[in-house]
Amino acid sequence: IGAGTWADGGCAVSATGHGEYFIRLGVAQRICERVEFQGRSIASAADTVIGRELTELGGTGGVIVLGPTGEHALRFNTEGMYRGWIDADGRIGVAIYGDEDAVEVQP
Repeated sequence: IGAGTWADGGCAVSATGHGEYFIRLGVAQRICERVEFQGRSIASAADTVIGRELTELGGTGGVIVLGPTGEHALRFNTEGMYRGWIDADGRIGVAIYGDEDAVEVQP
């Protein structure tokens, strides 16, 4: 716990990728610490940890981060990451690659 999954009152993270690098950084917990102690948004915290810190170590992967009011951040440093979500209005989205727009899915 703390490397690939973490949840507290302000942030919840699920991660996938090269496990050794996620363990070395404690990626999931580190993202939530930036939200709690630095007042960062979940997107900003995930961008820093995945986009900079994990990449600098040579690790690859991604995270799904949820905030307490339903906001989400889907960040990865690979070509793609299978991901899906439902927003606060009930819209369902899916995407695979980083350079594509999300596809809205009808239930």
